[in-house]
Amino acid sequence: MKHLLIILLIAAPLSAQSVSTGMSFLKIGTSARALGMGEAFTAVSGDLAASYYNPAGLAAARDEVQLMHRAWFAGTTANHLAASAAAGGVRFGVSLQSVSVDDIELRTMPGEAAGTFSARNIAIGGSAALRLTDDLWAGMSARFLFEKIFTDEAQGYGLDAGLLYRLNGSLTAGVSLQNIGSMSDLRDQPSALPAALRFGASWRSTAGSSFALTGAFDVAKTFDDDATHLNFGAEAEYDGMVALRGGYQTGYESRSLTGGIGLRYAGLAVDYAFVPFTGALQSTHTVSLSFLL
Repeated sequence: MKHLLIILLIAAPLSAQSVSTGMSFLKIGTSARALGMGEAFTAVSGDLAASYYNPAGLAAARDEVQLMHRAWFAGTTANHLAASAAAGGVRFGVSLQSVSVDDIELRTMPGEAAGTFSARNIAIGGSAALRLTDDLWAGMSARFLFEKIFTDEAQGYGLDAGLLYRLNGSLTAGVSLQNIGSMSDLRDQPSALPAALRFGASWRSTAGSSFALTGAFDVAKTFDDDATHLNFGAEAEYDGMVALRGGYQTGYESRSLTGGIGLRYAGLAVDYAFVPFTGALQSTHTVSLSFLL
């Protein structure tokens, strides 16, 4: 099972579809809020997850630190740490993303395992975003990428860029290009990054002083598997303290519905997302903690 997991983790996406690329951990979302909303996040601004979905959205972020932990199947764990601060009219962000699998059995012949080893994927990134006009925002992210399986290592870089345009007080549209870059060979095997193009729109409305509703829609084109995914998400907030979320994703063999909840008090936010999977892939649980600085 662990040998199959490594193939899925390194050489195929966790959606269990056929691909011709590595570094598929870059397709894993980095925020419980975004995952709960079906990853329809290209046009949602003000959240540190923007550094992953559309770096232009960082222009509306606050000084904040966010930590995410995601429990996956067969002992796979994903973690993400992000922080944001502004200087000179530019909003900057830094991030650290890792996906790891431990205790993989090493076998060179039938019989007992000769030992165990681990697999690691790491992305260290920096982002910058600014408001070009009151309604047009732009952003860019750059990442150093590293992967290691047993004793084999590879490294490279990836770039993201995006734009957000506020059509009116409640409607925003966005576009982003993800994972443009290259990797060195892992032993003698080349790895192409999972490049993607995303378009999205979000709408936010308030009812009185206590209720707010956010709706979002994304079209994500992934070039490695030539697939197109439609993502839908919604969030209902009460008094800025409690949020309920739901989402729906198309084009995946093993997942579609998502859900989540968020709790906020003063400068602390706790978000949870549940993504059920079918088949051999177990459902995932994601928790994010955010601290306003």
